[in-house]
Formats: sequence, structure tokens, C-alpha cells
Amino acid sequence: MSTYILSYQSLERDKSGKFVIEEKENLVYLITDLWDNEEIEVEICAVDNAGNIGEAVKDIAYPLAERGVINGFTFNSAETYQEYSVVLDIKEVRAAEYRIIREQLHDGELINRVVSEWLNIDNLQYVDDNLQAHAVYYYKIETRNQDGIQETGFELENYIFEVPNQLPGEPLLVGYDFVNNLPLILKARPVIDPDGDNLYYYFFL
Repeated sequence: MSTYILSYQSLERDKSGKFVIEEKENLVYLITDLWDNEEIEVEICAVDNAGNIGEAVKDIAYPLAERGVINGFTFNSAETYQEYSVVLDIKEVRAAEYRIIREQLHDGELINRVVSEWLNIDNLQYVDDNLQAHAVYYYKIETRNQDGIQETGFELENYIFEVPNQLPGEPLLVGYDFVNNLPLILKARPVIDPDGDNLYYYFFL
């Protein structure tokens, strides 16, 4: 049976520990009460039967990252839906990076899925400027630690955002005319609906 000495020191706070491990099958030791993505210096060395301590090996390790949270959405309208955008407010968590997954469903079936690149956790606003009018999107957020390792084995939370309907502009009455004894003819300047919807015009006297 081999014996090892394991010690660790947090590089972010005053926390450390030292343990003697007797290996039977696998050299595994669980260090508890660590922060998410906390930077830890780990040192391990072997001890022979005579009590001689071998050379220590040091490394930097990180626990898994804290799970990501989307706090809310801010919608930015525009003259046309091709210029719509939504800003996702990302909660500051103990992680190194995050990425956003956007899914679109139709009749319960997935029709579109977009995965962003990994972004630094310091960037707490994610802008999605590829929206469709009247669409409903399901956003998810993944995080990973400084070593690029993700937590697995759990279902990501859905954050639902529905692109709000935008009202058309106000048509401008530009004039009127008579043709002999026919009814009055009203003239209005057409407007554009930002969502691209078909428009109908009603005149009231």
C-alpha cells in the first residue's frame, strides 16, 4: 500500500489543508467547502515504507463553475425587424466563461438552434441581433471553469423571450380631391410596419 501527502492552498483566501492518503485502488481525495471556480494550488508527494518523502508535484486546479443565470431581457426596436435586438442581462457568477444557447420551437418541435462562442464572464451583456418578428425564443446559459471544464448531468434552465409586436407608423393625410360629383377622394402617405405585417387603411370622416 502506497501513502501520499496531499496539501492545498487557496490563492483567493485564507484556506488550506493537508491530508495523508493511503492508496488501495485509486488515488482519489475529495476537497470540500471550496468556492466555485476558486483558484487552488495543489501539492502531492509520495511516502515510502521507510517514511522517506519524495519530491512534491504542484499544480493549479479549479472546482466547477457556478451555474449561469439570465437576469432579464431588454428589447431594442427599430424601423424594421431585421434591426431588432435583445440584450440579455447576465448575472455575475463564479465562472471563467459562459455561452448562450438559443432555441426556437414550432408546434413543440425544435426548428432552430444557435450556440454562441464562449465569452468572458466579465462581459455581462449578451446582444442577440438576429431576431424574427413575433418569434418566441428559449435561451439557456452554460458556464465553465478556468480549466474549460463544464458541469454535466443536469438540465439547463429555459429563459423565454417573445419578440413584442410593434405598432405600425401613423399614416399622414396628404390631401383630398373631387372628381366631378363623385365622392371625396382622400390621399394618405403609406407607412411601414416594423414587423413586416400587411397593413390595411381605414378612413373616417
